[in-house]
Amino acid sequence: MISMKLANFSRREADKLRKAIGKKEGDLFIKIRTDFIKRAKEHSNMQEDKASVLFQKIENMGGYAFCKCLDGSTLVVDKITGKTFSLEELSGYDVEKSDFKLIFDSYLDGEVVEDEVVEIFKVGQMEVFEVELNDGSVIKCTLDHKFYCSDGDPHTVREIIEKDLEILTKDMIKLKISSIKSLGVRDVYNVEMKSDQHNYFIKSDAAGADVLTTNSHAYAYSVLSVQCAYLKAHYPLYYMKSVLNSEIMDPSLKFDNVERYMRECLKMDIKILPCDVNKSKDLFTIEKDRLRRPLSSLKGVGRKAALEIAKLAPFKDFEDFVEKTDGISVVNKSAVEALMENGAFSNFKLYGEKGLEEYMKLRNHVQYRKKKKIQKSSMFDLSGVSFM
Repeated sequence: MISMKLANFSRREADKLRKAIGKKEGDLFIKIRTDFIKRAKEHSNMQEDKASVLFQKIENMGGYAFCKCLDGSTLVVDKITGKTFSLEELSGYDVEKSDFKLIFDSYLDGEVVEDEVVEIFKVGQMEVFEVELNDGSVIKCTLDHKFYCSDGDPHTVREIIEKDLEILTKDMIKLKISSIKSLGVRDVYNVEMKSDQHNYFIKSDAAGADVLTTNSHAYAYSVLSVQCAYLKAHYPLYYMKSVLNSEIMDPSLKFDNVERYMRECLKMDIKILPCDVNKSKDLFTIEKDRLRRPLSSLKGVGRKAALEIAKLAPFKDFEDFVEKTDGISVVNKSAVEALMENGAFSNFKLYGEKGLEEYMKLRNHVQYRKKKKIQKSSMFDLSGVSFM
């Protein structure tokens, strides 16, 4: 977020920065650092020394976030194949580059769920410890790696020892750390998960319990979570508008997510105005203290059609809508049908099947008139004329 705001980084460039910090990719990191400082000067008029100090802070935060790592011998179970692998065996996996997918068990709202793995990579070398639990099973990780405990929160191994906490297993069994010893400096690995909970289960050893751990870079997400919580509490209307629009702009738009966030708005007493061809745009907009639902949020419409309609609005009547949108391929019968079903033409008293029938009649009327170069008139002035 900092790199995007101050140095005008794109989302892809910001993600490259995050990965460069995590993977300790020296040459790439130096290149990004130089680029960040240069663009911070150009985009935000920031002095070079201040941009350099800020980037150092980003690097330091990354170093803290990525010091939570697991040993390469750590075992995980792929839910698709049912096979058990070590992180070392899976190192280099990237969902965008691999010809297969990995699914791990995760934990959300009191239930074990499946989640997609985004990436598994080697961070470098750190001091690794053998952590033995009181059931005899063993975990190998850094002291700053986090595991979920019986209080419902993730804690580092250091904190678990200091506070005498209990680690939770997949079966909700509580285990304590019975002993710990250093294994020296070893290769360590990170796992990045797709969903918002950012956690996954590992096997403590070949025959041991499954324990719940966090993404190794979940610190960065926790900082973001605090920022989002503040915005949601103090600027709820603008925050939810941004959340909803981020879903609408996602190329892999999931309408279920849009519906879920709209339900969240209702819980927050944010009123959502319905779709209206004269008032709705291609994204959620604010009207006084309410959100206006966009046409693109309806299945069957699409953002391209919503953009075209928004550019042509307002429409004097339904015939004006048909006249202006005729010939635009994305504003087709299917799109109009979806708009009818969801009340987007309610101002014209048109709904459902009857509204669609009216659309077909008017479309034929408009197309016939254009074909014959007849001056615009009411369709009822053409009685007895066949449009077929």
